[in-house]
Amino acid sequence: MCRAYLPSALQADLPDSTVCRIELSATTFDPGSNFQTDTWQEGVGDAGSNATTIKDSDPTTGWSFVPAMLGALVTWDSGASSGYITSVDSSTQVTITKNKGTDFAQGDTYTVKHADYEVPVSGYYSVTGQVNWFSNSVVADKWYEVRIHIDGIVSRAAANHASLQNGFDTNITSLMHLEAGELVSLCTQHKAGVGTVDVYHTWTSLEIQLVQADNG
Repeated sequence: MCRAYLPSALQADLPDSTVCRIELSATTFDPGSNFQTDTWQEGVGDAGSNATTIKDSDPTTGWSFVPAMLGALVTWDSGASSGYITSVDSSTQVTITKNKGTDFAQGDTYTVKHADYEVPVSGYYSVTGQVNWFSNSVVADKWYEVRIHIDGIVSRAAANHASLQNGFDTNITSLMHLEAGELVSLCTQHKAGVGTVDVYHTWTSLEIQLVQADNG
């Protein structure tokens, strides 16, 4: 069994109508260390980089942009600014949406980190995702969604309608067949109409448990 959670107080300022991967980076009950929090890709913006795209023809790590990065958080300028990947346009370019700080520009360094579980063996897994929408950052009478992504593609989703401006949980549990090497991530999307919605702390988590391996 693996449980990964958000160790910091908040993942703040999630943009409206945007798939955002939760930056789970602390784990419990993970004997195989399957949850990845290492650097996925880092580099320097190449010609064509601007406020809404990162173009990098020579990543310093040797990685390329891949579809599984959809929704991943991108940081630059030593972490003072960030945004989320809204589409993977090619192996050398992604489109981003800014959530805080200054715009990304040519020559800026960037980092994309893993925040996902790499399936160790093929089989049936119980997968539970929970997102705690933080306190008065919630906008009343709007929709809030939790999503389970496999290799960057939504596989399961559940949504709640907030009747009040108050914190609440959105969660989903599903029995899923997963293949070895697939990447499972916890994502969100909200329709609050603002970019100031936050998710909170250890109540935001992803739990995965192997029920039965394909080989018995």
